[in-house]
Amino acid sequence: LIIIAAGIDLSVGSLLALTGVICAQLMVKWGLHPIAAIGCTLAVAAFVGLLNGLLVVVAEIPPLTATLGTMTALRGVAFILTAGLPVYGLPDSFAMIGQGYFLGIPIPVIIMAVIMTFGWIFVNRTVYGRYIYGIGGNAEATRLSGISVKKNTVLVYVLGGLFTGIAGVIALSRISSGQ
Repeated sequence: LIIIAAGIDLSVGSLLALTGVICAQLMVKWGLHPIAAIGCTLAVAAFVGLLNGLLVVVAEIPPLTATLGTMTALRGVAFILTAGLPVYGLPDSFAMIGQGYFLGIPIPVIIMAVIMTFGWIFVNRTVYGRYIYGIGGNAEATRLSGISVKKNTVLVYVLGGLFTGIAGVIALSRISSGQ
């Protein structure tokens, strides 16, 4: 979505690591139930997406520069939270997300199919999807058409952060270690 809107997000890898670390620590060190830990983690991921969107839209920092800075900061936060050591000892029930099967199909594949279906419907069948294509094609013409380019650009970065958070939770579940 971010690329369709003519943006870029270099912080994805660091956000993936940070969401794994946060989710693992919430379950292991804070004793949160896996569902609560996942909810908190996805909220943090969406907030990071919001931060990236605001840096690009409000501060008018080019997306490459803004997300490069966010990438470095997130990597540092993940390192500080873990002191460079992996977080392990996750509940056995959490492993089902990344390692389980439903009707013979791996659960990560099911999650991917659901998200891809949502993304396809969002981009091709909603007004906001058309806005995203408009922003990527010609932001000025889209703005002159009465569409809030800034608001929709921030929305795209929030969704990018949220989807990265989901990937981070799945990766954490697959390797059973936040690092």
